[in-house]
Amino acid sequence: MTDAERKKVEYNVNELLYYVQNYSNSATKQELIETCSSFYTELEIEHAKAFQWAKCGNYGLPKISTRKGVGKLVSNVNDIVDCVLQLDWNKCPVKFGSVDATRVPPQKVGNHIDISNSSCMHCNDQGSNSVKHDIEEMKCQIQLLTDLITALTKSNTNNVDCTEPTSSYAFRAKKNNTNTNNADNNRLTNEKVELPAWNVVASRKKRKIVLGSNVSDTNLTAAEVVYKRDLHVTRLTMDMTAEKLTSYASKKGVNVTDCELLEPPAHVKQPYTYKAFHLSFTCTDKSLADKLLDECEWPMGIAVRRFYVKKTNNGSA
Repeated sequence: MTDAERKKVEYNVNELLYYVQNYSNSATKQELIETCSSFYTELEIEHAKAFQWAKCGNYGLPKISTRKGVGKLVSNVNDIVDCVLQLDWNKCPVKFGSVDATRVPPQKVGNHIDISNSSCMHCNDQGSNSVKHDIEEMKCQIQLLTDLITALTKSNTNNVDCTEPTSSYAFRAKKNNTNTNNADNNRLTNEKVELPAWNVVASRKKRKIVLGSNVSDTNLTAAEVVYKRDLHVTRLTMDMTAEKLTSYASKKGVNVTDCELLEPPAHVKQPYTYKAFHLSFTCTDKSLADKLLDECEWPMGIAVRRFYVKKTNNGSA
């Protein structure tokens, strides 16, 4: 990697992604899944998966899938490992680093070359190439860690992208913010702050309405109060007409002003089994106006409710 390419690399802190990215060449997929599933918690794995898709999603990754059920933890680790193995890291300028060594799984001691054994002195060309490849890979990892430490040192701690809640960096940043807030609170409590005076809100008095009761003076006469009601009468038989309904309501002592047959709604399929009417009436007795909403005033099975008429701009119904 040249110096120009190294400057374009974006370094991010996440111990799980650092482990998978840097040891994907030296360990099998199954070993990575087993190690991460047993070492990291479910919350760490979910955060690492979301963090990985947020940083590498624009470089050919499929849409992130939400895992559920008993094997959710192993499935999320499998998605993380598949992402690392499928991505072309030469085109994806994203590298992950670690600042907390305790959150990186320890490496298992695998097969190695014992140079004290004389038989290993006569290793073939394939073994030599394997050792050279491992040495070059270690050099690249050391260089990446060096670049990460340099980037973290030069950049402001507030601009470092560190979303892993278990890392020591996040813990130290949270601790520093807590100390700063405590110092500000102590300074504010020591200073005398003048608060504005309270405004007493007086309760509004209800307007008193006076109804006249003198009957000796006949020069002034109060107008009768007319109560208007609109009812929605439904569940009527198909032979019911507006004249029959008007006649029935008039016998109750009200003045019927209108009785309109209502068209069935669009979702009601033919043939229609019942009729509905909009009944309007007036009366001077409020108790009589409300009486027609009593279930005892209507035959069994007929449904009656208030019919609310939409008002126009001038206030008339």
